[in-house]
This record gives sequence, C-alpha cells and structure tokens, in this order.
Amino acid sequence: LGARDEDGRTAFLIACLKGDAESIAVLARAGCDKAAKDNDGNTALMLAAFSGSAAAVQAVLDLGGAELEARSKHGRTAFLVACRKGDAESIAALARAGCDKAAKDKHGCTALMMTARSGNAEAVRTVLALDGVELEAKDEDGCTAFHHACLKGDPECIAELIKAGCDTTAKDNYGNCLLYTSDAADEEDSVD
Repeated sequence: LGARDEDGRTAFLIACLKGDAESIAVLARAGCDKAAKDNDGNTALMLAAFSGSAAAVQAVLDLGGAELEARSKHGRTAFLVACRKGDAESIAALARAGCDKAAKDKHGCTALMMTARSGNAEAVRTVLALDGVELEAKDEDGCTAFHHACLKGDPECIAELIKAGCDTTAKDNYGNCLLYTSDAADEEDSVD
C-alpha cells in the first residue's frame, strides 16, 4: 500500500487521479495512508478533483480528515483544481464541505478565473452562485475572470460573466484589454 511510482504516487493517490471512487474506498478500508502527497504536493483530494469525477471527490471527503486548504506547489487547493477542470459537481461538493471559496493560487488566480479558463459555463455559473465571489478580482498581471474567459474563447463563459455584470473594458497591468494574458494562464493543464 505504501509503494510509490516515479511521481511519488501510491495506489491510493493513483485511484484518486483516475477518479475511481470504488478503489478509493477499498484502499482506505485496507489501511492506506490517506494523508499521502505526491512529489508535487498534491493530496488525494486534489487528485480526485483533477480527475473530474465528483464521485471520487465525494469518496475522499467521505473518508474524513481531508485537508481542504492544502496547497500544491502551484498554490492550488482542491477547490481551485476542480475549478480549473470546470467540474461543477466537484466545485459544489467542495463548497458544501466548507472549503475557502476565496482561495487564490500563487499567481493570484481565483476560482472564478479558473472556471472562466476551463471553458465550462456550468462551472462558471456554479462559482458565481457562491457567496463571496469577487467578479472583478485581478491576478498578478491584472487580469480578471473576463480576461481569462476571453482567452479561452468560450462564448457561453463570456456571456455568463457579462450577465453577472463584469467590466468588459477592464485592462490588465500592462494596459491591455482582453488580448493579453498572464504567464499563469499559459501553464499546461496538469495536476501541478
């Protein structure tokens, strides 16, 4: 149960990454280390969120003791990972579990920015419905969720943000409007 692959992942962490809720439960009952982290600092909950499986996220939450606010090397919590994946069900499950919905990654990206960049309008709507969401928050480069949505180019995400009342004329720290994006937005879609 404690053996690790080259990424530092145990069988339990791999089950989480694959979104295999049944294997998650079986391995937990067998006594695996539920607090294990991989080489990048990803927890079981982060990997379950990355899998895009709300069932896997709920399986990890149901085990109890999951660190909702643990951070990966990129400063992402499980909630931010779910937002980046655009998984509305996992976003809702993590919000119900009490995660910090105002969390930001090391680049200052918020949940709304992450969902806007995911290209999933349902995820954008889910985050917009949460308490305390800042529509005009800016990342380290001054980009708002609207900038991130325009970068992705998903018309439904853009429309949801406009409907919510975002500033469509906002400029980033360099004076660019919609065309410039931060280096953070160019990171590969990876676990971390």
